[in-house]
Amino acid sequence: MQIDLSEIVGKGGVVLAGMERGTAARDLFTLDAHDASGEEIVVTAPESLEAISPSFVQGFLAGSLSKLGEGRLREKYRFELNELLQEDISEGIRRLLMKRKIAGLD
Repeated sequence: MQIDLSEIVGKGGVVLAGMERGTAARDLFTLDAHDASGEEIVVTAPESLEAISPSFVQGFLAGSLSKLGEGRLREKYRFELNELLQEDISEGIRRLLMKRKIAGLD
């Protein structure tokens, strides 16, 4: 499956931000159903996208991390993004893991 973030960035959009927006994107792309499948999920973004906030990543991937764990999440999701956006995704996952640890879930 391929997820093209240009569907939610909008024309000329440069930032994806906000946990609510991430959760809405998760619902739009039906990630819960795809997490249960065996298929890889490839995420791409438009050239105009300059940043993805950790809060967006948290809304977008929290359910997947909870179901799959970090290792399986990183195997299932392939982010075909530039280096800066890759770092944004990694930071969002790192913050999710920290929240889970603080809450005693891991």
